[in-house]
Amino acid sequence: MASGPEAYEAFKAVLGSPIGKFVLFGMTLSLFYHLANGIRHVVWDLGHGLDIKSANASAVVVMAFAIAATIAVWVIAGMTGAV
Repeated sequence: MASGPEAYEAFKAVLGSPIGKFVLFGMTLSLFYHLANGIRHVVWDLGHGLDIKSANASAVVVMAFAIAATIAVWVIAGMTGAV
């Protein structure tokens, strides 16, 4: 926006393209993965879930949460017209 309306329109065009949406989807997935894995590490710091079985189960939970949260955000964004 600081570069003017033409630059902002170009930026919106890039983000609105299929490649731009794919990159934004990946960034959303990365954000939720990082959030969930951070919580997982806090739990580990408290001394819980350190055995192999619990660690593997929490890895699956982290991935499932990241995928579900990403899809939920994108569905809501689509329903509200933000995408």
